[in-house]
Amino acid sequence: MEFKTRRYVGQGVNHEGEDFEGTFLVEPVENTQAYNYSYRAVRIEDGTQVHYECGLIGVDEGGVPSIHTQMDELPSVSVHQQRRDEDDVHAFGFEGGGSLAGFVSELVFQFNADGFRLTHRWAMNAPLQDRSWCDLVAVDG
Repeated sequence: MEFKTRRYVGQGVNHEGEDFEGTFLVEPVENTQAYNYSYRAVRIEDGTQVHYECGLIGVDEGGVPSIHTQMDELPSVSVHQQRRDEDDVHAFGFEGGGSLAGFVSELVFQFNADGFRLTHRWAMNAPLQDRSWCDLVAVDG
């Protein structure tokens, strides 16, 4: 998974049906094939931040692409491992244990000519469902 630039912005809809502006910042980790990233969603209606996450995108010790992410709604870091790598679609899944028992999550990056759509699928003790998405466009700077 490669990023064209370090900054992406766009609009999306969260799990409560609210429109938001998303900003995804990504930076290569020097001398590695990993990336640091942060993703922020701000409700368009009133400018309130409705989501924040940050993490590391890379390859684990077993050679599996993974995302180590801390989301502001969760009590701990979750490790999403690659579940799908087809052309321009990269999906990373997580199944919680401990304080996150019953929680399942999938982060889906669907790349296109302008950037990518980031979809967060998740559920608690139920099958995965699309909960939020954001169409992000590459921005210089």
